[in-house]
Amino acid sequence: MGVKGNAILGLITLAAFIGCGLMAQAQESQVDYDGFVDLSAEISDYRSSRLVDLDTFNEMKTDSDTIILDTRSAEAYRMGHIDGAAHLNFSDFTDDKLAQLIPSKDTRILIYCNNNFTDNV
Repeated sequence: MGVKGNAILGLITLAAFIGCGLMAQAQESQVDYDGFVDLSAEISDYRSSRLVDLDTFNEMKTDSDTIILDTRSAEAYRMGHIDGAAHLNFSDFTDDKLAQLIPSKDTRILIYCNNNFTDNV
């Protein structure tokens, strides 16, 4: 094999190694699943104590110090949402984005997502 053949073989080998490295990086999870499970268990009782029924939700939403957050996908929000609800997907929650939507730390926040409703509501 000549110099040109060795150079081509070297480039192919290098490309293969780079490709394998990129695949390995892409497969590494960026989610701490065990941490998520632990946190979910810790807040389960707190979350349950904060859930409200539809009548209470409808009563609370009329308060001027209340904001409604629709945390479903943008597509689901476009298909229909509660009047006056602001959209912010859970995956987009950051301190900055929440501060832009919520005027005060004293504001009541009513959050709804796909888990809150059944077909008959």
